[in-house]
Amino acid sequence: HRCNARPDPIGVTPSVLVICDIDHFKRFNDKYGHLVGDEYLRLVAEALIRVMRRPGDLVARYGGEEFVIVLSETGLEGVMTVVQMAQENVHMLRVPTGHPDVSTHVTLSFGVLHTIPRQGQEVKDALRAADRALYEAKSQGRNCFVITEEVSLID
Repeated sequence: HRCNARPDPIGVTPSVLVICDIDHFKRFNDKYGHLVGDEYLRLVAEALIRVMRRPGDLVARYGGEEFVIVLSETGLEGVMTVVQMAQENVHMLRVPTGHPDVSTHVTLSFGVLHTIPRQGQEVKDALRAADRALYEAKSQGRNCFVITEEVSLID
């Protein structure tokens, strides 16, 4: 899902911060156990890493079942390509949720901050903006992504 995205200004190189979360991971972990859950986290990390094409791109586990992706100098089209490839890579793992009432296979939701960093903007502000976008993706049914360009500066 794409929300409130404008075309990239010519000659400006935005940065991208993505927080992705494994949908319903707690239910998966409760059903299959922590050892299987840990193995799945490793598989998801590998699936995300396979999407990174440039030396400056970064994937890191952010805690629990969340991962952070950092892309520099990436336009909206590139962001959507990366997110869609990540979703496809995880889909191809075909890991069952064990809860068909939720979904058949485990999926990811993404909150994307696509912005031109400004003076006074801190990493925590960017993380909060991406996290708000992730929350919106989850509220829209999960297995999707929401892009925001808004960063509220925190005092």
